[in-house]
Amino acid sequence: KDVQIRPFVFIRVKKLSIGDNAIISYGSQIKGAKDFLAKGNNFLGVHCMVNCEEDITLGFYSGLGPRCNVYSHGSFLPVTKGYPAKFETVVVEDYVWVGMAVTILPGVHLESN
Repeated sequence: KDVQIRPFVFIRVKKLSIGDNAIISYGSQIKGAKDFLAKGNNFLGVHCMVNCEEDITLGFYSGLGPRCNVYSHGSFLPVTKGYPAKFETVVVEDYVWVGMAVTILPGVHLESN
């Protein structure tokens, strides 16, 4: 109810759940093999990239500023050289605002407030 998905948004995940009063701004992408859950009153700023190779959850009244990236997979060292990639869920709890152009990596759990 009252969810706004603005133009030029690409969404392709296993399961999408968006609570009431959410806004997904222009040019954002939510994609991957797992689930994206936004509990309600959420905001994704323009040109956000959310890559759900593991589940990603946004709590109530939580949002991502413009150009934020959220990855549930990654590696500091090159996987092409045999180093392992990390695959872990990402949780942003209730009442959390992530500022502009922040990158959130696998396994991050941001607590409420």
